[in-house]
Amino acid sequence: RGAEHLEVIDGKWRRFTKGQEQEMFDSLQGHHTGWCLEGSIYTCEEYLDNGDALIYYSNNKKGDPAVPRLTIAFYGKDKIREISGIEEWQTLDEYIFPVLKDKLEEYPEVAEEYKQTMENMKRVTEIHKSLLSLSKEDLRFLYEIDGKIHNFRGETDPRVKEILRGRDKIEDVAYIFGVTKDQISTSEEEALSGKCTHHLGDLRIGDEELAELKRNGGTKFPIVVGGEYVINLSITSMKDIPPLPERVWNLELNGLTNPEGLNMPKSVGVLSLNGLTTAEGLKIPEGVRCLSLNGLTNPEGLNIPEGVQNLELNGLTNPEGLKIPESVLDLSLNGLTNPEGLNMPERVVWLELKGLPSAEEFPPLPNDLERLTVSQHMSDEEVNKLKEQYPHIEIERR
Repeated sequence: RGAEHLEVIDGKWRRFTKGQEQEMFDSLQGHHTGWCLEGSIYTCEEYLDNGDALIYYSNNKKGDPAVPRLTIAFYGKDKIREISGIEEWQTLDEYIFPVLKDKLEEYPEVAEEYKQTMENMKRVTEIHKSLLSLSKEDLRFLYEIDGKIHNFRGETDPRVKEILRGRDKIEDVAYIFGVTKDQISTSEEEALSGKCTHHLGDLRIGDEELAELKRNGGTKFPIVVGGEYVINLSITSMKDIPPLPERVWNLELNGLTNPEGLNMPKSVGVLSLNGLTTAEGLKIPEGVRCLSLNGLTNPEGLNIPEGVQNLELNGLTNPEGLKIPESVLDLSLNGLTNPEGLNMPERVVWLELKGLPSAEEFPPLPNDLERLTVSQHMSDEEVNKLKEQYPHIEIERR
């Protein structure tokens, strides 16, 4: 990669569609991109079976656009699935960011989301290259205090772990927050002592842990740094607990029957509020990826952020007015016995509709649907009708 003059970013995008697997495979040979596409034509076939692929080729010494630098894989024609560069772990090389930025302007519906990812990756690249000491702002960024540092594949950027390897993490956290080292816990026992303001690593707070924190005089949840925060409580009122932390990975409060007094964290990855019977007044954070609201029987007042990928609304009996994000991975609507008024999203990978008794009851299904779960009591005849209508979908009874 270092021998191909990466500072040259003039070049050309090429779009590959199903049937152009050999052409795409041949164009990558000998460039050591680190992509699985370069290793096997069968992988190229798998990619193009799912959708188109765009590859950017920068100019070689002769001025020909022949050096692969970026790939954008799609679901179908224009739904971005992943973005890969040619550096280690398929991150972007330091020169190519402007090319991707210009291309993403053609996809305004995801441009803002990817813009933040791109800025994060660019900053990690700059820190990774630098031999200078890290500032407080750099450390705050690397310890993901204000947000996760994901790459374009939705994974934590592995370079962050490499940068922080060997550092005194307790000293770093104390420096970031302006606290003493004895205020930082590294074990559950210390975190629940009531004396620590910050916890380094993963932390789970259940009913027993909350009771212990209160017994020890704790009036606040500790702030978790460099780990996943799981809060799973059976409380029925928000009056029973301290204010929630600003950032929680997994928040489960299934004992609540209404959202009164629920001041949601700024950032939540997985949110389960299965006891809620009403969504009036409920404010769901934008970053939620998995959302479970199985106690709702109607969608009045429910506002689901576009970023939600796994959605469970199994208590809904009336879909009228339900607005589902345009693209979700898993969608469960098992309480519906009549889908009238249901506006299906453009793209769903796995759909559960176990409440519908017959094939005639099913609404038109998305073209991209791969898997459908129906009632275990549905007859063979009804299942076969669905298979005839949608031969590309895997149908299971459960």
